[in-house]
Amino acid sequence: MAKLTVLGSGSKGNGYILECKDITLILEIGITWTTLMSGLNYNLDRRVVILCTHDHGDHINKTTLRKCLNYQIPVYSTVPASVNHTGVKPLYPKQMYKMGEASIMPLKVPHGDCFCLAYLIMHPEIGNLLFATDLSYFPYKLSSIDHILIECNNSEDVIMENMEAGKFSPSRHEDHLSLEKCMDTIMSLRSPRLKNVMLLHLSGTNADSDMFCDEIVRRVGIRPYIASAGLSIDLSKEEF
Repeated sequence: MAKLTVLGSGSKGNGYILECKDITLILEIGITWTTLMSGLNYNLDRRVVILCTHDHGDHINKTTLRKCLNYQIPVYSTVPASVNHTGVKPLYPKQMYKMGEASIMPLKVPHGDCFCLAYLIMHPEIGNLLFATDLSYFPYKLSSIDHILIECNNSEDVIMENMEAGKFSPSRHEDHLSLEKCMDTIMSLRSPRLKNVMLLHLSGTNADSDMFCDEIVRRVGIRPYIASAGLSIDLSKEEF
């Protein structure tokens, strides 16, 4: 069984574990070492590889990174991240990397002035999975995607409501994927193969998870998962 487990999602720390039969891929280490080890059941006997999208603290926790490197767990990320964090191995956009039975292609995505990657992960056990977080829009056309893990950080309507109520929290929401752009992206990627959609990195102030789900069901015809710590799903199941 191929399983995806959420360790954390949002500005307080991001981490996801993708377990396949031959390899465990950890997507982001913006969480504590204890949280990471608990998610792995304190078992490092399997092959474990870490992929990070960029070097912001909620995606690479420095203490967790140091622990991972001490345990000789390979950590890969963008070229700037590899420069800023000793021991991180660089990945280059649109090049294919083989890790166990997984083929991984990094894709550069816009995130303000930060060099950030999305990942297309292809594995015979799960098919094709797109992981895209911390981006203002998704500039690629992809086909035959089985699983979409995508940021849905804010909504223009929620931001306007907060501003009118005097509750607006200043943030660089324009550097993150809005509900509206998230729906556009899901529509552009949707194919008969699509099995799962998970919404990542919702804003603590400018998001409404229930409304986001209802809007995506109404427009896209799919009820997504909302990433929250402890959520675990079987990627081998046919969800739709």
